[in-house]
Amino acid sequence: MILETIRSLTDGLANATYGVNVKLTSVLLDGSDTRPSSIVTITDETRDAVVARGRLPEALPGIAVSLHDPVTADGEVMTSYRDGTITLAIRCAAQVSDTDKGNSSIYYIMRAIQECLKDYHSNANASDRLRNNVMIGECTDMQIHPPYHPNEDNIIAGGMTVTYSVRDITP
Repeated sequence: MILETIRSLTDGLANATYGVNVKLTSVLLDGSDTRPSSIVTITDETRDAVVARGRLPEALPGIAVSLHDPVTADGEVMTSYRDGTITLAIRCAAQVSDTDKGNSSIYYIMRAIQECLKDYHSNANASDRLRNNVMIGECTDMQIHPPYHPNEDNIIAGGMTVTYSVRDITP
């Protein structure tokens, strides 16, 4: 249930039709702001050793998806399905020379992620939210966190958490 949710969301963010890079090309810019560079890495903790260790992707700009909180699942073990709640972290990072421009870039990337999630949840893309008999349902909560500077001065990162209702139909 956890693995499928992480990978499904990551694949949605990387989708060639409605993914983050598609949304970045059309995100509205304020004033003289410049468009952020395309995301070169969209990965997750199940397919990237660096991200699995809790670090940001090596190739930037990048997005990493990972489990954020303990999973809450129905305690009943003899049911024909199992419902749960999974909160994932979506972290993005970019190399920047100016902090203020970096903050703007992260906010635009976060907006593109939100626009991507809107399409990920559309009925037309319902099959993208079903994997190994695990159905990713509604997004019940979203929190956008402020940008921060990890250890390196020229890297800026930001993140958001998304909470999903999930159903494993063959537990």
